Amino acid sequence: LHVMAHSMGATAWLSAFPSLAPLLRLVPTTPGGELAQLPLATMTFLNPDFPEEEFVRLFPLLRERCSCISLYGDEADSALRWSERINRRGRGLGRGTPSLGRALRGLRAVTPAGASNFWLDMDVIDTSWMENNVHTVRHNYFTLNRELVEDLRELIVARKRATVRDRLLHRTGNVYSFLAAPSCVVNP
Repeated sequence: LHVMAHSMGATAWLSAFPSLAPLLRLVPTTPGGELAQLPLATMTFLNPDFPEEEFVRLFPLLRERCSCISLYGDEADSALRWSERINRRGRGLGRGTPSLGRALRGLRAVTPAGASNFWLDMDVIDTSWMENNVHTVRHNYFTLNRELVEDLRELIVARKRATVRDRLLHRTGNVYSFLAAPSCVVNP
């Protein structure tokens, strides 16, 4: 099972996940045996409209059921910015994560003792730098941008983590961005 959720779809999936978790399990490393639960191969969130703090609290359960979790977000996503204002909450997961990554906070969780932070075991793809086939709202261009479509294909079909996908550039911690020339660079 591959789950790909965009915006409010991520809200629905993540809100329902605690109830769905008993039906799901990690993809087996060896074939065979009867399936009592659905194997969850990947979870991919595109510009998710979900509170970051709530996601961090939910993450251990997500990670227990899926080893390949990815998030694509854009700091300039104006649809998510309006959602944050209307819902009167802090920065959401889809907008907050990329900017937090650049501020060296990324998606981290504080240990119960509060003594240290650690990066969540997931891939965060910052799409804030993308310029080609991206409209001004910056919320749903994942179906138009070839770089993004090819990366999603590689993620889902090959189940490759960001560290081994050639088109991505490591920024810090668990944050990556696309390795692409700016739109102003053209062939004469």
